Amino acid sequence: MNNLIRTTINLPQDLYSDMRLYAASKNISLSQLVRQTVSEKLGKPQGQKSILDLAGSLSLKGKTPPSRYQLYHSHVSRKMGL
Repeated sequence: MNNLIRTTINLPQDLYSDMRLYAASKNISLSQLVRQTVSEKLGKPQGQKSILDLAGSLSLKGKTPPSRYQLYHSHVSRKMGL
């Protein structure tokens, strides 16, 4: 996303907690949740999709993606020349 501006807002503690839980349940950041919600409220089209949204739309054709451990192990092995 281009031209993001950092700002500060004041929220009640219970609303902030609910937002964090909701964002976590959707696998998005709190910033992304706020951008999406405000864009929807203003009736403006949303910007780019998150990488998690894009990943959820991919078809793996029955294959299982590698685990985090497998990816890390592969990365370290390449770096060490193994």
